[in-house]
Amino acid sequence: MSFYVIDVESDGQILGRNSLVCFGAVRLDNELQTTFYGKTRPISGD
Repeated sequence: MSFYVIDVESDGQILGRNSLVCFGAVRLDNELQTTFYGKTRPISGD
């Protein structure tokens, strides 16, 4: 069984008005070598 830690960052607290900025994940094992990082495009100019 594998465990993963996932985190997201946004540019505000209001859903639909603010955007998801980036997200990442890491598989918890002895090496911590399996990772993912992604960036997104804002949904508005705010």
